[in-house]
Amino acid sequence: MKLLIIVFVLIQPAFAFSIQAWGFAPKVSKKFVYKLCGGQNVSPQILLKEVPKEAKSLAVTIFDPDAPRASGWWHWAAFNLPVSSKINEGLYPDEFLQLKNDYKEFGYGGPCPPPGKPHRYIITVYALKKKVNFSKNISIKKALELIKPLIIKKAQIVGKYGRN
Repeated sequence: MKLLIIVFVLIQPAFAFSIQAWGFAPKVSKKFVYKLCGGQNVSPQILLKEVPKEAKSLAVTIFDPDAPRASGWWHWAAFNLPVSSKINEGLYPDEFLQLKNDYKEFGYGGPCPPPGKPHRYIITVYALKKKVNFSKNISIKKALELIKPLIIKKAQIVGKYGRN
């Protein structure tokens, strides 16, 4: 009796949508840290690979799930970025559509965790079917709900930062 073995292999594409942020992931350098914690509060440059061809705009968020509050801490949400192989370092609040972060400031607000265990900072880049059309005064949570049907793909990386 012959034994027939069928092997199913899930093949992941050799090139998938991915991101890199030198100096931010895996460890956040001082340059990107919020000013009150001794940093320069500069948004990181994010390099993108294999952006979906059908994307018409990009969005980026940075979130700290380890913040000492149930909802975490939103550090950045920017929308309507051009489709490119990189998001430039040091974007100003009036460039593109940047929402109010949890510091209550428009644009980027870097890591500044309380002393203790390092926090994780999740950078997510979304490839979207089109540009969004909402007010800069919308909450980040609401904006992310509104873009759900527009997401083609997303990519994430995590940086860590802590203060002693």
